[in-house]
Amino acid sequence: MSMLQRLDAADALPGAAELRARTYELLRIEPASAVLDVGCGAGLAVCELSSRGIRAVGVDLSPAMVEEARRRSPETEFLVGDASALPVDGGFAGYRADKVFHELAEPALALAEARRVLVAGGRIVLSGHDWEALVIDSSYPALTREIVRARASVIAAPRASGGYRRAARRGWVSRGFGGGSCRVPRWGAVCSRVVGRGCSDWGGFL
Repeated sequence: MSMLQRLDAADALPGAAELRARTYELLRIEPASAVLDVGCGAGLAVCELSSRGIRAVGVDLSPAMVEEARRRSPETEFLVGDASALPVDGGFAGYRADKVFHELAEPALALAEARRVLVAGGRIVLSGHDWEALVIDSSYPALTREIVRARASVIAAPRASGGYRRAARRGWVSRGFGGGSCRVPRWGAVCSRVVGRGCSDWGGFL
């Protein structure tokens, strides 16, 4: 199965559409505002955001993915680029990255880029799951544990989703949301609003 086929299959899983919709809600973007979707793959989220009247731009490291995204949605903007060196100047009200940060060797660079391209008051939404905390109903628990561990061992940052808030606090010195803590379970989304040189308003836990 190709990467494109795997992404399409993941997008069709039960609950996937609801998760995507929740990340859009967390962005709290007004129509005609601009959103950057990093690691856009074949562009499904970009198309869904565009259908809401939002100017959505997709960025992906894979030229083949960007080519496929353009084929599927020729009227939408897609760019080849790295999360740590985005091919845009800025002016975005929202930044979204789904199932991306666990693949990054240096997520702090990507967070710095997110800050660079967002306007003051813009929002960042990160979502993904903890590859070491997958729950699988299996008749072979020992074998299943080994398979989960083996899969996690080949991922750059398998537990990245649990550290989104910590990473952003280190990078932006956030004051947090109401002094509370951020809970990010197996599938989690965390958002922050960029304010001046810092960030605030953590919330939206899935």
